[in-house]
Amino acid sequence: ADAQVTFADEGDESNPHWYAFNYARNIDRRLEGAFSFGNYPWGPGEVMRYNSSHTLVLAVAMDNFLKTREGPEADLWERLNEEVYQPIGIRWLPSMRIPLRGGEPGPVPLGWGLIMNPHDVSRIAALLHNQGEFDGQQLLHRERTIAAMRQQQESAYPTAEFTQLKAGSW
Repeated sequence: ADAQVTFADEGDESNPHWYAFNYARNIDRRLEGAFSFGNYPWGPGEVMRYNSSHTLVLAVAMDNFLKTREGPEADLWERLNEEVYQPIGIRWLPSMRIPLRGGEPGPVPLGWGLIMNPHDVSRIAALLHNQGEFDGQQLLHRERTIAAMRQQQESAYPTAEFTQLKAGSW
């Protein structure tokens, strides 16, 4: 596993793990595909390696956590719309959902499937640029937003792309 290739796990249809994950028809099979990738040789927080399966596992974990706190009807996507998107002026941000085993709508993957217009994109970009604050209200965790946006160079993960950017080759 080459630690310097950020998107090495994405879109490779010859990879049986990617194929099992990407073409699964319900959340149970999609999670099986996600967990089939296994572990990387490096530890958490050492290397930036994007894999859509990671965002899906995170989305399911966050949704399940919310349900344990607020009951089975709680929904992560509805919460994000109500507490983040609506306050910044997006009435409702649609997204695809992965079906549950019975076919009813399941979780939103968070890594793909958003249906945005330029207004939505500009509002979200402004929220991130302003470190999670909008109109004097802190909607996102400030320090985590700064780290996620690589606004502190020392917190950026090493990748070939980042190394090239620092060297001015982009």
